[in-house]
Amino acid sequence: MGSYVLVFDTETTTDTRQQLMFGMFRYCHISDTGQVSTLAEGILYSDDLPTTDPDGFAVLQRYAATHPADVDMGFQDREPNRYMEFLSRDEFANRWLWQVAYRHRETIIGFNLPFDFTRIAIDAGEARKDYHGGFSLALWRTRDGRINEYRPRLRIKMLDSKKAFISFSGINGHKPFAGNFVDLRTLTFALSNRSHSLASACEAFGVEHGKMHTDEHGRITDRYTDYCRRDVLASAELYAALSKELARHELDTDPTRLYSPASVAKSYFRKMRIPQPLKRGDVAPEILGYAMSSFYGARAECRIRRQEMPVAVYDFTSMYPTVNTLMGMWSLLTADRIEVTHEAEKVQELLNAITLDACFEPETWREFVGIAKIRPDADVVPVRAQYSGGGAPNIGVNYLTDDDETWYAIPDLVASTLLTGKPPEILDTIVFTARGTANGLRPTLLHGTVEIDPERDDFFPLIVERRAQFKGTPTGDFLKVLANSGCYGIFAELNKRDDARDGEAMSYADKPLGKRKNPEMPGPFTFPPIATCITAAARLMLAMLERAVTDAGGAWVFTDTDSMAIVAAEKAGQLHEIGVLDYATVDGIATRFNALNPYASIPELLKLEYRGWCYSISAKRYALYHVDNERVVIDKNSEHGLGHLLNPTDPETSDTHWIRQLWQYLISRETAREAIEPPWLDRPAISRYSVSQPSLLRSFDTVNAGKPYAERIKPANFILVGHAHPIQPTYPGKVMPIAPYEPNAARWTELEWQNKHNPGHGFRVDTLGESDEDMLKIEAGIVYVQSYRDVLNMYAIHPESKFNQPDGRTCTRGYRGWLVRKHVRAVATGYVGKESHEIELVQQGLLSASGVTRARTVNRWERLYALVTPVIGHLSIDELAAELGIPRTTAGYVLAGRSPAPETEKAVVTFACTLAASDLGIDYDAKSDPLIVLTKWKDTMRSRPRLIITTVDRTSLKSEA
Repeated sequence: MGSYVLVFDTETTTDTRQQLMFGMFRYCHISDTGQVSTLAEGILYSDDLPTTDPDGFAVLQRYAATHPADVDMGFQDREPNRYMEFLSRDEFANRWLWQVAYRHRETIIGFNLPFDFTRIAIDAGEARKDYHGGFSLALWRTRDGRINEYRPRLRIKMLDSKKAFISFSGINGHKPFAGNFVDLRTLTFALSNRSHSLASACEAFGVEHGKMHTDEHGRITDRYTDYCRRDVLASAELYAALSKELARHELDTDPTRLYSPASVAKSYFRKMRIPQPLKRGDVAPEILGYAMSSFYGARAECRIRRQEMPVAVYDFTSMYPTVNTLMGMWSLLTADRIEVTHEAEKVQELLNAITLDACFEPETWREFVGIAKIRPDADVVPVRAQYSGGGAPNIGVNYLTDDDETWYAIPDLVASTLLTGKPPEILDTIVFTARGTANGLRPTLLHGTVEIDPERDDFFPLIVERRAQFKGTPTGDFLKVLANSGCYGIFAELNKRDDARDGEAMSYADKPLGKRKNPEMPGPFTFPPIATCITAAARLMLAMLERAVTDAGGAWVFTDTDSMAIVAAEKAGQLHEIGVLDYATVDGIATRFNALNPYASIPELLKLEYRGWCYSISAKRYALYHVDNERVVIDKNSEHGLGHLLNPTDPETSDTHWIRQLWQYLISRETAREAIEPPWLDRPAISRYSVSQPSLLRSFDTVNAGKPYAERIKPANFILVGHAHPIQPTYPGKVMPIAPYEPNAARWTELEWQNKHNPGHGFRVDTLGESDEDMLKIEAGIVYVQSYRDVLNMYAIHPESKFNQPDGRTCTRGYRGWLVRKHVRAVATGYVGKESHEIELVQQGLLSASGVTRARTVNRWERLYALVTPVIGHLSIDELAAELGIPRTTAGYVLAGRSPAPETEKAVVTFACTLAASDLGIDYDAKSDPLIVLTKWKDTMRSRPRLIITTVDRTSLKSEA
């Protein structure tokens, strides 16, 4: 059987337009065994190439005439086209895209298809409805050169650097055909969980004719044509290899629908007939909402900051499969039904009696599958808040006090009990219990090799055991991918629907959110009770390790999801007044976790990964190293906060060795060792990104104005992003420099840049030195961007705002040493959406982090009213009306809790804050947050009783303490 595919690739100019010059294509048959048979091959060229580049056109024309098509002459008695086709872009679009890809519904293959499609398009606009936030491309013209409105447009929505949704739009009067598109960049990611280039993908999947190398781009030569032709052949063979790999899985999922490793995991769950949890209807929507509100991500912290410390780094084996196994999550997924019970008294007894020893008993973990409502009172729990006073909410495991009742997963409350010695007071508990086994579960083979019977086998430990068994083989590599994708993420999947229409909110809570734009839709295996317990259980594992270390008199430098860097050395002692444990003691702590090891063939649950030195700045910003003759040698370093920048020595390469150089210089400088300064430190620190959203393309409206499509900055074009220096002596207002992509770093300061926030007036960029003399060299018309030195200087003092210094102050940039947990007093609660939307745009600085988390604060007046009433409640309606100068009716509405007009609300709140500040003995500043002022008054009055006269009716008064 096999399949017929059209494979194509384009080459473009190397200027800012990245305009189509030419491309190559093949029409192939891919057999079920991975055999590639080419039936036609050809060259496509830009419609205006004969006039804009006659020499290049002549090269292509001669190439087509002198190079026979690389076709299979004996394929199934079909007569292939032995001559290489030579087609203009219009001819290629009509013959191959319309006749073959659309009318005959064959599959289109390419590597990074969004880029190639936007090269051969003739116009682009913004897509609508389900593709809102994406682009709509015109591919076909009428005979008189206009856009053909009777043929579909191609819609592309780029999700991130690895995947995009692609489909044809409908045509009036015709049944829509979405098309079949396989972007090899996406498919390789789905099957390997790695972001590949065409070259690395061909190498990873054993392609015979891999990508060629060339140093020449942007000029049409025979060599360059060979290069493009080889890319198309490599793409065809890569697709064949991927198809063969996919065939081993025997999944029903079409390769055009595989977007990530999670897609593969979900396909296996469907193959095993695992019931989709939300479709069973066992759990009421409001309970799902409570569970989702208790969901927090992985724990990542820095607790010893900017100090060189000796460490032993330990890592949990397959953290998420491990906790899934311990809690019996597979029985929930395969259950005939899930029973929901309220067991507040039982869970309270569990927390009252829990000890660290008890947590090392595997059977105890079966009691952790549930959520509980508490009113936090200095309990150590995950707290999502704006710790830095602005920006996106961040998560810290801190002391929390809150007047509101809040749901947490039971493992988080166990962890709090271990860390504080005080069990939280349980107000309600919902426990989830599996009952029976679902009908119709079906055994299957994983990767065609590993047998699993979902009714008999526990999926989670089985894939970890078999991964170890098949280590170093393709099956072992796949099982690693499956373990990462099938044990957590698919249970928390929420997909934003970007259709710009109002829809019902997909979350439930104590107060309904009502209708909202762009609702988040659950995936097929989304199940908040499982998702929240998994991540909470992982945090419990780290809490157990933290408690064991501190009980031994030790400390730790950082923790990150499933690992911890414990302060340790050959001999115990003290360093910077911090306890250093000896290796034997730490090994003993690690050995203790083997009591929870669910794997028969894996000897260590908590394994040693590294011994040496550690330098940590903040969460996820650390380096591990050893010292050789007083020289710092980096063994492992994080790239968090730096990976979005281009390589300063070769922007075209993805090599990140420069980040290791930066860490080596930073640590050497900070620890008073000889520091070798990288020669590129004063170059502009620039990022590269694709024009993946219409909002980015609109930044170039002035540049594009009046130009034909081919000469514009187009969708999927690469652009440069500069990072503005905090000092801007020549440019007022907010500035984010962007420019069309230029691979030659030496020309970056010569380009015309635009301000993304205020496009229209071009400028140049340059870096700003550190000395007073440099300030005298400032030029008009230049926006100053950060150099790598500027980035390094800011990176080196990036604060860990989630925690405090020992003196109680929030961590400052210059602080070195031990950090402690904050005591968080909640003054308002809100809802926050999926935090990973447009994450790459946020990392580049192209979008505000706070703008993509989709936060929604609970009604502000509702919160304020609860705080204002105790302060002004002693006033009668007449007294309040007189104090504020408002009608008596309005004063009555205010005291009754009705939401007033904005100006009335402001007057009421200001008056209440003034009274509260007077009680507190402070002056009220109108710029202060009233929620904080009123909450501080409330907490103070709790400890200092005050006589409040409250009107009960018109004839009686009541005193309250």
